[in-house]
Formats: sequence, structure tokens, C-alpha cells
Amino acid sequence: MGSSTGSLAASIAEFQQYLKAKVAVHIETEHKNLYPFITISREAGAGGHLLAQAILKRMEKESLPVYQGWHMLDQEICEAVLADPKMKTSLEPLLSERFNSELNDYLSQIIGGTSPQVAVYTKIFRLIMSLASVGKVVVVGRAGSFVTRLLPLGIHVRLVAEKEQRIQYMMRERDLPRDKAETTVAQLDQDRQRLVKTFFNRNAADPLEYDAVINTSRVPLESAVDALIALVKQRFEKAPAVLASKA
Repeated sequence: MGSSTGSLAASIAEFQQYLKAKVAVHIETEHKNLYPFITISREAGAGGHLLAQAILKRMEKESLPVYQGWHMLDQEICEAVLADPKMKTSLEPLLSERFNSELNDYLSQIIGGTSPQVAVYTKIFRLIMSLASVGKVVVVGRAGSFVTRLLPLGIHVRLVAEKEQRIQYMMRERDLPRDKAETTVAQLDQDRQRLVKTFFNRNAADPLEYDAVINTSRVPLESAVDALIALVKQRFEKAPAVLASKA
């Protein structure tokens, strides 16, 4: 396992260098074409996909160019990874954002012949980074706020909710009994925390990592959408000054 740990650290360091180089290229040569983008981090069952879909639906009703042509990044990213013949994985763990411990990942490679999850997520992160660099995307989960942190036009939001509400949501959405839904919520939260900690050494639950933290147990969906739509417009209007300061 020692050599495996060293390989993991080297792969993560290489990816972090890639992020810095990618940001530098876009700031220096491509920033005139950049638009804002949104990342949604969330506790399991807090409604990340519901918010993303509501944002896109609202944008369709807006007339300003900054709101036109937005897309949600979720299953499309997973399908792009699956289309890579070098990646040996399946759709379900990608969609659920499963991120195993190092030991379980090693066993999965040996027994199941899967690709190392660090390689899979590096592929995912690079796709997210490239698309967010252009803008007009809503990135749901997958450490999107940390992957794109150095891009100046990102709007990063964290969704939280009362545990009971999250369990009930999981029961409805996945047709699970209560005990299984509760276990699933806990496991997903743990996996997402592990992903952020492994690659970025940050705490996904830290509110200071985000532009806004929204409690979906108390804040109506439409109010959250209103706030984020306003932030997109504000970020776009300030984009020339923000980008100039980064150049």
C-alpha cells in the first residue's frame, strides 16, 4: 500500500499543477470570452439537482444574453468519462459520486479491474475545468467549487438541509426504506467529504468556501433561484474589472 499511497499523492500533485496552468492560460489569452458559471455543493438530499434545473428553467425566461445557452453538467460528464476507452468504470458510481477509501479502491482495481478512482476523477475534473472556463454552466457536485476555485467568474453555493428532510427526499427519489435512505445519506456525505479532502485538502462543509450557503429547509426554491440569477448578472457586469485584476 505504500507505493499506492505515493502514486496517489503524485497523481494529485500533477492534477493540481494542471489546474494552475489551465487557469493561467485562460486568464492571459481567453478571458474576453468568459462568462460566469455556477457550482452547487450540497449535502445529500438537500436538492442540488432541483436547484440546478430551476436555475436553467428561469434563465430560459430571461432576455439578457448572459442568461442564454446555459447547461447543467452532471450525467453528460459521466458519459464523457465512460466514452474514454482508457477508463474502466461504470455509470452508477459516477452518478452517485462514490469515492471509496484508498483500500477499497485498491481492492476494486484488483478484483474488479476498474481504473484507479484518482484517474477517473482527474478526467472528470479536467472536463469540468475546461467547460467552466468558457462559462454558462451549472456544475452539480463533483467538487466543482474546488476544481474551479481559481477561475474568477465562478459563483459557488452550498446547499444544506435538516437531516429528516434529506432522508425523506432520498426515500422518495430512490424508493428506499427509511433505514436504507438514512444510510445512503450518511454514505454520500462521507464520500463527498473524502473526495474534497483527498484532492484539495479542504473541508467541503466549511461555509467560508462558498459565496452563499442556502438552507433549503427554510429558503424557498424560487428565492434561491432569484438570488443566484442576480449574482450571475452582478458577476458578469463586473467581469472586465475582475479579469483585468487577475491578468
